[in-house]
Amino acid sequence: MNIKIDKKLVARKIKRKIMDQFDQEVFELPQRNMLFEAKDTHHTPMGEKTSEAYYKSIFEKSKDGIVVINEKEIIVDFNRAFIDMLGYTQKELKKSKFKKLTPEIFSQLDNKAYRQLLKRGYFEEYEKELIKKDGTRIPITLNGAMISGKADDPHCKAFAFIRNITDHKQIEEQLLINKRAIDAANDGIVITDSSLSDNPIIYANAAFYSITQYSPRGVIGKNLHILEGESTDSKIKREIRSAIRNGRYFTCEVLNYRKDGTPFWNEMTLSPIYDTAEKLTHYVTIHKDITKRKQAEVELIKAKEEAEKSNSVKSLFLENMSHEIRTPLNSILGFIDIIKDSIDHLLGEEEKGFLDILKSSGERLYRTIHGILDIYQIETGTLDFNLKRLRPHNLVEKIVKEFLPEAQSKGLELIYIPKVIDATIIADEPSLISAVSNLVDNAVKYTEQGKIEVSLIKKGKELMLTIKDTGIGIAEDYLDHIFNSFSQESTGYTKKYQGLGLGLAIAKRYLEVNNVGIEVQSTKGIGTTITLTFKTITKLLPQETTEIEDKLATEVEKIVTKWKPIVLVVEDDPNSQRLMEFYLKKDYETCFAVSVSEARRQLKKYPVNLILLDLSLIGDEGGLDLARYLRKTKKWRDIPIIASTAHAFTTDRDNCLAAGCNDYLVKPIKREELLEKISNFV
Repeated sequence: MNIKIDKKLVARKIKRKIMDQFDQEVFELPQRNMLFEAKDTHHTPMGEKTSEAYYKSIFEKSKDGIVVINEKEIIVDFNRAFIDMLGYTQKELKKSKFKKLTPEIFSQLDNKAYRQLLKRGYFEEYEKELIKKDGTRIPITLNGAMISGKADDPHCKAFAFIRNITDHKQIEEQLLINKRAIDAANDGIVITDSSLSDNPIIYANAAFYSITQYSPRGVIGKNLHILEGESTDSKIKREIRSAIRNGRYFTCEVLNYRKDGTPFWNEMTLSPIYDTAEKLTHYVTIHKDITKRKQAEVELIKAKEEAEKSNSVKSLFLENMSHEIRTPLNSILGFIDIIKDSIDHLLGEEEKGFLDILKSSGERLYRTIHGILDIYQIETGTLDFNLKRLRPHNLVEKIVKEFLPEAQSKGLELIYIPKVIDATIIADEPSLISAVSNLVDNAVKYTEQGKIEVSLIKKGKELMLTIKDTGIGIAEDYLDHIFNSFSQESTGYTKKYQGLGLGLAIAKRYLEVNNVGIEVQSTKGIGTTITLTFKTITKLLPQETTEIEDKLATEVEKIVTKWKPIVLVVEDDPNSQRLMEFYLKKDYETCFAVSVSEARRQLKKYPVNLILLDLSLIGDEGGLDLARYLRKTKKWRDIPIIASTAHAFTTDRDNCLAAGCNDYLVKPIKREELLEKISNFV
């Protein structure tokens, strides 16, 4: 069978392959290639020998393998690249069959290529595998053409170009793995072509189609703006487009729309991709459906607002309760003391007992409301603390003296043993007094007979306060719960002791704030020992001694002063007015006002030296309005103001000080405390 070969076409194919390998080397193929058996050679631009040498050089230097086979598929020639590719020697390849190097799985493609070779004189490039000498297979691409024109010619030859594509296949496999990973991602991933002006989408994974409900037909080639709805924030739109235009990384949350028009919240992240020349080529955008998270945020905000509203109502309730209980308590406890002092000598023992019951009941009510407010402020973090240098000895001695009458009334011995007097600590005085008072109060309350021993000692570098009683003790299984709020070992209708179970809870939290450790040891029926360890100890500084001496000198000067300062009591409760008048009448002149306007008239009328100011007053203005007015008025700018109020939150005290008050007293007010406060300013 004669085969007509288009030699020009074959020559062009050889030219293309050679140019690929030699980086577009410029040369002209002759009209009739010297590799072909041709009679006409007079058109060749170079001599026959020169042409043969030229193409032989190209044959040997080609990076792709080149092999020549005859009509029996015997290898008759090959280049160095082909030898290196397979690992055979030149001798082993010479005259061996080409088919022995190829697996049978490509037989159909081989047959197709063979038919193309017979029909056209060349075959199109296709992939197959070759078997190396060591038995391993390598992927290749193969193409070639007939050299001689007769299939039955014993000198018929064909050549093939063979390229090892192992690296290409590995890259292809890695890309396939990456594509599978992207397709399996839960978030939508989109790739756009940034080399084009409209930045079209060229790829989107399955998650993106699932989130947006679009099909590939409605996405590929389109711009990302297809997701935008009318409600998408215009500012965010501009920022997104600016980021894409300038090749910047950008992330945002936008309200987008699915194909059916339903909205969804989309957390979108845009990441630019640059080539090796730092040129922007693509954008990868990640789309995360955060609709559920946004709904949860809305619910949380709503719940937060409800909680804040509830907390505000609770705070208002506690504040009002504090005011409404403390104000009458102020009068009750104050006048009980006055009555006892005035007519004690006229009363029998039974009547004196009645007054003691009234006082102890009032103080119990005071402790209850005070404990509730304290624990509330501790739990909400609104309680403020002012750390300063204190002498534990003075503080403990004062507390023990306060509880001594109660202990003696029960037939108990309350002893204070101070072995350290001059040591000082850094602490908040009100909270530390409250903590130690609660502990001593518990010791007295839960001891029926015996004694309570309070001792202050120094052990190494630590200062230790021990409160030891011979009371009822605490069960071992309850020791882990003693600092819980509203917790008592004895509960229900049969509980043996009064109280809300807040004392130890408050004490523990106050001690933590003051960096004071607490340890409890107790045996049921024998007693309890509580040890406080003060970790911040300092010595009394010389200037403090001077300050104490100066204060004593000031007190002496006050004692010898002949005149009586004038105190303006701004108070709308008449009972509290009468109580303050009685407390102050010995050392001070008093005048009164129930409103801000009346207080201004009194200030104009009398040379007032100090103002005792309640917060809740008659009229549209309150006590803080008066304080702020006075601090802005030159005439009364420096007049001392002591807030005297039943509003007992830390925020109330802060508000008073911020408005210009010099000090703060919480009702019910003890006479000694009131007089001491006033003496600091007058």
